[in-house]
Amino acid sequence: MPEPISVALVDDDPLVLRLLTDMLTASGIDVAWAAQGADEAVARLRTDAPDVIAVDVLMPGQDGHALTRRLLASFGPLTVVMLTSLDDPDSLSQALAAGAIGYLVKTDPPERIVAGLRAAAAGLRPFSTALPPPAAPRPVGSSDPLSPRELEVLRLAAQSLTNEEIAERLVLSPATVKRHVASILAKTDAPDRLGAVMWAVRRGAIVL
Repeated sequence: MPEPISVALVDDDPLVLRLLTDMLTASGIDVAWAAQGADEAVARLRTDAPDVIAVDVLMPGQDGHALTRRLLASFGPLTVVMLTSLDDPDSLSQALAAGAIGYLVKTDPPERIVAGLRAAAAGLRPFSTALPPPAAPRPVGSSDPLSPRELEVLRLAAQSLTNEEIAERLVLSPATVKRHVASILAKTDAPDRLGAVMWAVRRGAIVL
């Protein structure tokens, strides 16, 4: 019998949450909690961290990619899998850049979704067969001058977010973000944020 795992679900559709909960429970997976959106997911995660968090991409307010970055920045290492109706290679690339470990599509066979979540809990990278094999972003080498936090700031800057918006996403003060940006520009020898983003793209640290 497979090892028991716990999964949390984040989706703005309550019917989808109920159907997924029933499907996973019937397959022997413990659904730790189900959240209808980003803020509820953050609140639940403060008290209950499951083995895997399955996140929808298309959600109002804060989409799954942004939520994944927010969760990893706020809570450290987590196992996040996108579970979405969006079978789009660009979305898959964005999910990997945000830190998701896998990408499953809701139209995948139920057994594929269950197996994918179990694989993620075991440290593997599950992907839907509805999409071509992903090309994961090249890891930043150990000699890269930017810290993990600076890379998080730069990834958000690549989305044209202001310092204030980045601060809100990462739960930092605007002054702290401003210091990170100044450090990034100094380390990359870039004249502005766009130059720093392109520097990171060339090194494979950011996928646009």
